Amino acid sequence: MDYLRLTYFSIWLLLAISVLIIIFWIIKDSKKGNPEKLAKFLSKNRRWAFIAIVIVLILSFSISLIYYPYPQFKPKPVLYVSVVAERYAWYMNTTKIPSNVPVAFLVTSRDVNHDFGIYDEKGDLIAQVQAMPGYINELILTLKPGNYSVVCLEFCGPYHFAMLSSFEVIT
Repeated sequence: MDYLRLTYFSIWLLLAISVLIIIFWIIKDSKKGNPEKLAKFLSKNRRWAFIAIVIVLILSFSISLIYYPYPQFKPKPVLYVSVVAERYAWYMNTTKIPSNVPVAFLVTSRDVNHDFGIYDEKGDLIAQVQAMPGYINELILTLKPGNYSVVCLEFCGPYHFAMLSSFEVIT
């Protein structure tokens, strides 16, 4: 994997240096008092400029794909909390969670789509993830001590407003 990253980086770096050299050459040429030459160059090479921009975008996108889904930054959870959504209720296997350690919320639904939203004591949204039937979404968080509210953020029926829960993060 490191060889692939180095290869992509080298290609991107060579392309970036080439573009900088071309830009430097155009600016240097236009300062010599040849604006007609610059205009002629730009009108003739518009297609090549477009192709160069597309190549730079594709390479940049390729480089970013190497790091998806960022496994080196994903912490190892200490605790797994099972969260199941069902119309108008959240079912969690624990409501006491340790503080300052990575906790993985494994979120799913039994009926329709819901949105698992976690709010702190001040009412600020900390994190959210979709709860979907037949699928488990993993949300890894490191939380500070306090009381947190769980709210459904996706309309799921007439009593959607009552779909509330809470948990406590303890030291």
